[in-house]
Amino acid sequence: MDQKLVVFGLDGATYTILNPLMNENRIPFIKKVCEEGVKAISKSVYPPVTAPNWFALATGLNPGQTGAHDFFWYQEDYKAKPVTSYKIKGKCFWDTMGEQGLKSIIFNYPLLYPAYKINGETVCGIGGIKDRRLTYPESLLGELDKQTGGYEIQISYMDKKYEDNPERFFKDLRKHWEKKKEAIRHQFKKEWNLFFAVISITDFMQHYSWRYLDEKHNQYTLNENAQEEFKRIWENIDKFLASLVNEESNVLFISDHGFGAHTHQFYTNIWLKNQGYLKEKKSTTNLLKKTGKKILNKTGIQSTQLKQKIKKKSGVIDVVDKINTEKSKAFSPIHGTGQGAIFVNEKLAKVDGLIEEMREYGSEKKINFDFKKTQEIYQGSYVKQMPQILFTVNNFQSTVHSKQLTGEVFKKNTQINHTGSHRMEGIFMAKGPNIKNKKIKQISILDVTPTILEYFNIKPENKLDGSRLDIWK
Repeated sequence: MDQKLVVFGLDGATYTILNPLMNENRIPFIKKVCEEGVKAISKSVYPPVTAPNWFALATGLNPGQTGAHDFFWYQEDYKAKPVTSYKIKGKCFWDTMGEQGLKSIIFNYPLLYPAYKINGETVCGIGGIKDRRLTYPESLLGELDKQTGGYEIQISYMDKKYEDNPERFFKDLRKHWEKKKEAIRHQFKKEWNLFFAVISITDFMQHYSWRYLDEKHNQYTLNENAQEEFKRIWENIDKFLASLVNEESNVLFISDHGFGAHTHQFYTNIWLKNQGYLKEKKSTTNLLKKTGKKILNKTGIQSTQLKQKIKKKSGVIDVVDKINTEKSKAFSPIHGTGQGAIFVNEKLAKVDGLIEEMREYGSEKKINFDFKKTQEIYQGSYVKQMPQILFTVNNFQSTVHSKQLTGEVFKKNTQINHTGSHRMEGIFMAKGPNIKNKKIKQISILDVTPTILEYFNIKPENKLDGSRLDIWK
């Protein structure tokens, strides 16, 4: 297996963080890659969210063709279903390589669950469940459990135990990272032509730590220990990745999106309801509660038990269960909070009219909305299944929520463990004996697949949305 390529996916990596660390010589390996190889900003597909971007990277196709514009896709009744490997359309570059007899090791790739057969091995990342479908082959999970003392998919940085407790968070993150390193080492020793490992802890700790890093953040908290722990983990990542390769290795670095401050929260369905766009269904919960009281008097069922029975009976697990989608002019389904999403009933309302009304509201309340029509930013057969409107608030500084139907429309962020959010500007770096030394201003994340395929002298079967980068000697 003479022809080899190593790709490190640094989830959420941004030059906002990396440049200062390079200036402090905290990450010498990454600094050397930038100085002696290729350095560029990688622009995400919109929105800068995990699911659409890792699949755009893997296929070279825009979300209109992959079917992934979010963590969810929507059934005809607008109920959300999680994106999985089975739902994604388009051929991943490792599948194309496999058809040419080239072997790939794919490690910790987000939302690749359930793992499917490739010429090589796969380990699913976030979005996966720790069962036999987490890896291909299935026996690989046992190997990783033995190697790591119990393999872990991720660390839940939103857990309440980490609220205002960065010491505990970083302690657990380090333990988690040690397990990941052992798993990566184990996989790296095997035979492969392409080794692709995604490092997810970079995303986790930036979501969690941003208020300790950004003095302009409205939740800024001075904590020098947290700042230092953050830098030490980046140092450790840099040192570990450097230990895997040598001067003869051709190495690419890529992130799915960048990062910045998370300061506010916007609640789309509350606004739509207040403006008369959204109509609620008549609730069955109150009726069940009244009936339940009568049952209590006769049977003595405990209130906690009753609550569980009511919840089970009402079946409200998706926000659209609460919405009369036929009579509503517009509503927002469940979606990732990095952006807003609105379905518009075009028999009852106009897309442009709704956008204009939201702009006017934003102007009045000093909220900056950036709207995208899916039919204009995506191309492909899946566009018709997507919400007509996607939008961001205050240049991604505000998350956008859909589950609530009552309360404040716009408020300061209340998620103490989530003070960083995604941005469109990720990173791309490359270095090796077959890689030029040049600076490129910006690439698209869609360019990664055609560039990898060119390295292995493979022409894609179908036209891709990305372009080959001029980085190979």
